[in-house]
Amino acid sequence: MSRHSLTGVFRWVVASAALSGVLNCFGAEQAAPGGKLDALHKELVSALDSFERGGRWKDTDSSTLGWGCGQDLQALLYLYQAGGERVWLDRLLKYAETMFANLTPNRDGFLSWRSRGYSLAHAEVRPAADNRSQAMLAPREEWSDDALVSRQVKDAEFRLVAQKDGTFAVESAADKQALPAIRYEIGKPFAGPSGIPLTLKAAPAEGDSFTLITRRPKDFDFAVHEGMVLMPVSRAIELVKRDEALTAAYGERADKLLRVIETQLIPKWDKYWRETKEGGFLVFPTDPGFRPSGATMPHNQYLPLGTVQITLHRITGKAAYKARAEQMARFFQSCLRLVGDHYEWNYWDSAGEWDKPWDKPAEKRLEDTGHGSLDIGFVRACAENGIVFGDADLKRFADTLIGAMWNGSLDKPTVGGYVNSKKPTRQSGNLQEWVMLCKAQPRVQRVCEHIIPAEGSLWAKAQLYFLWAAESAKQPNAGNDAK
Repeated sequence: MSRHSLTGVFRWVVASAALSGVLNCFGAEQAAPGGKLDALHKELVSALDSFERGGRWKDTDSSTLGWGCGQDLQALLYLYQAGGERVWLDRLLKYAETMFANLTPNRDGFLSWRSRGYSLAHAEVRPAADNRSQAMLAPREEWSDDALVSRQVKDAEFRLVAQKDGTFAVESAADKQALPAIRYEIGKPFAGPSGIPLTLKAAPAEGDSFTLITRRPKDFDFAVHEGMVLMPVSRAIELVKRDEALTAAYGERADKLLRVIETQLIPKWDKYWRETKEGGFLVFPTDPGFRPSGATMPHNQYLPLGTVQITLHRITGKAAYKARAEQMARFFQSCLRLVGDHYEWNYWDSAGEWDKPWDKPAEKRLEDTGHGSLDIGFVRACAENGIVFGDADLKRFADTLIGAMWNGSLDKPTVGGYVNSKKPTRQSGNLQEWVMLCKAQPRVQRVCEHIIPAEGSLWAKAQLYFLWAAESAKQPNAGNDAK
């Protein structure tokens, strides 16, 4: 089946309930995509082939899977929806099954992917009781948020013995193995074993010793990482289960994935769920090794799981999924500010007393374009499923892009890196989900199609390809440069 044929592309586009109304994106001011459709398809295929060779989908770190693989899964999903070619669904399910096979129990017994990349290493220094001087090696105890240090730290114990030549002899306490000596200057920081920064306060006597105990960062579950994976996976499951031919081919595989999502990956977040009069949201673990310990998650970190639960509600009909997404929507809605005709919002907002240690002006920065795309995706899912937000809200979010972020030019268009700024940043190409607001404001499509092919993320390019394929199906000759 040709991906440009009316019976191919158009059938699959119209069949996509979550993207219903997409053909309304194309206003009179928008030209047909022409030969750009094939060029973008080639680029997407090349990127996905590179993803296949790279093997990141075999990793176990949630950050790699979420940020490193989530966009590739979305690209596969949109390529499949654009033309119905099963090769893309085959690959998406293969990657998902590999990822799910690498799930392991967390500290609560739920299957999960985890990461140590955002948590803190711990160091403790103990002077020997028989030291002859009053010299102290600082810090006595510290949680280090230095990412470089944290990556090096292991669970270990070291003995440092002062020498008369201004060095410490170092040995591993576990096996008494001698390690390279470390030179010090009193009062100046130096790198201790595992890179832990140490400072000697006062001169030690020869033979004075100190025990350094280090603990590697704990691994934690991250809602946003799982949301990034589960959004395209749950959508693929939905596509399989609502089509008889796909159910016959993939139904058993889809059911296995769905069972893990419903019994493990969604319920484990219940202990982090909070509700206030404004709505519901997730909080981070309360643990000294996590920062910000116990704080409300930024909007972009809990909303992707809301998007997943909207899909799960469509698949299963279970009211609890819709109810939780509705609570998330109400809380996020309470944090929006109407500025003229568009919305403005923060990356993070305080939700209660537990946030007081973190509720500082520096934390109230505006949402950025890339992370904001996850907020937009959730709002779009809500509006399309009759949950809290509606068409008027989508128009206001579209006007954020057009009125507050776009520089107003179609010759050299740019968008800002934050929702209140026209100044581009490295986030400006992350126009995934923003581009899908073309249903509410057709000019969004015109602006994004000038930026995404050169600067857009893979996910953004896949969504643009989907939109262009829809237009090509609507006007079969639109892809012909000779017309």
